[in-house]
This record gives sequence, C-alpha cells and structure tokens, in this order.
Amino acid sequence: MYEELLKSVRESDTSTITKLLKEHVPMLPMFAKEDLLAVALRNSNAETVFLLLCAGVPLCNCSIDDLTPFEVSHNTIGLPALFPALMRK
Repeated sequence: MYEELLKSVRESDTSTITKLLKEHVPMLPMFAKEDLLAVALRNSNAETVFLLLCAGVPLCNCSIDDLTPFEVSHNTIGLPALFPALMRK
C-alpha cells in the first residue's frame, strides 16, 4: 500500500492520496527509501504538500539521499516561501 501512496504523491494524485490516508496507510514504514514529503516538495505541488502536512507526515525524516524535507524545501525552485518557513517550525 505504501508503494501506491508514493506513486500517488509522485503523480500529485490528491484523490488517491486522500483515499489511502483515510485507510491509514503508513506514511513512513520502516522499509521506506523515500520520504513522501520530500517527494512532494521536489514536485513543487502545494496541494500535495499541504495534504501530507495535515495528515501528520514526519518532518524530520531523512530520505535515501540524506536530505530532510526542510533542506529540500530550501533547495527547490518555484515553491512558495511558506514551505521553508513551515519546515523551520
């Protein structure tokens, strides 16, 4: 199920993301190699980012490339300035 959630985040499919989150699909299982929030931030999709933040996605996780969502939000061009501020809090 996590793989489906990750695919939906990559594709910015908010209806599927919402459905999977309502089914309590883990947002960061032990075997995860990618951070959902970092993926959403890299794709510069505000709606997906806010959806994940509202669902309680972990903010402090490091992805496989050792970047936290905070670092990704600062290094991604085209994101609203609100994201780095939210990540700092």
